[in-house]
Amino acid sequence: MLANPAFQSLVRARRRFAWALTAIMLAVYFGYILTLAFRPALLGRQLTLGQPMSVGIPVGFGMFAVTFLLVAVYVHRTNTVYDQRISDLKQGAEK
Repeated sequence: MLANPAFQSLVRARRRFAWALTAIMLAVYFGYILTLAFRPALLGRQLTLGQPMSVGIPVGFGMFAVTFLLVAVYVHRTNTVYDQRISDLKQGAEK
């Protein structure tokens, strides 16, 4: 199975996809942390004058939304693309 070109292609595709999502997630989180470190006034600015909420709060919730979105994208792709390819590989190996 390990020498099967279709299996190797599947492994490469899954790894590439996982690393792409990881890079996006790291960019989001490090962007937030670096903004807090070097431009804290940007996230500390009031969202609406006279209200206590700062810009950083919706940005933080946005980070959670991005996290959930990336998880949903990964699960959808796994269930629709990779699971089908795995099933095809298993059926081919059984023959």
